[in-house]
Amino acid sequence: MVLHARSLLTLLDRRILTIFFLGISSGLPFLLTLSTLSFWLTQSGVSKTAIGMFVVVTIPYTFKFLWGPFVDRFSLPILGKILGKRRSWAFLAQLFLILSLVGLGDTDPQNHLFLTALMAFLVALSSACQDIVVEAYRIEIIDEDQYGVAASATYLGYRIGMLISGYGALYLSSFLNWSDVYSIMALFVVLGMITV
Repeated sequence: MVLHARSLLTLLDRRILTIFFLGISSGLPFLLTLSTLSFWLTQSGVSKTAIGMFVVVTIPYTFKFLWGPFVDRFSLPILGKILGKRRSWAFLAQLFLILSLVGLGDTDPQNHLFLTALMAFLVALSSACQDIVVEAYRIEIIDEDQYGVAASATYLGYRIGMLISGYGALYLSSFLNWSDVYSIMALFVVLGMITV
């Protein structure tokens, strides 16, 4: 019984809850640049070949290790003094993520496919930057005996974020336009900003 009580207290630890909510913010954008976006493009009459090329916009996720050391080493001038190095980078990434999600939703893929691709790329870039910072922040704030619980909380949050941006966005698209859907998804990133 004592072991279960300690496990419950660990799950309710402020740091674990922080990691959980940041996990949601990290998982949310991924499908908005892949399958959810592909569904929207198909609805807009974009060719399957062009949709297949959109996989290129997710390159920032693959190469985030290239600018990870820069984000890890440098502190932002003004925000860094207010929030600290990790939280300021997370806040900035989330701000750009919100702006790029709203921008992506406002594009017209049928008539301006390049602009849609550019905005999707900016979503992926902001999201990848957020992932770098959230992972580093998680490692810094967690005690060694909480690594397993923290990894689980991150994964659970990430999966919930993906459910919101996958199933949730597709459900919303059945009665809202895509601009509104992406704006609502951007509001979920505000949860990450509040957590920061």
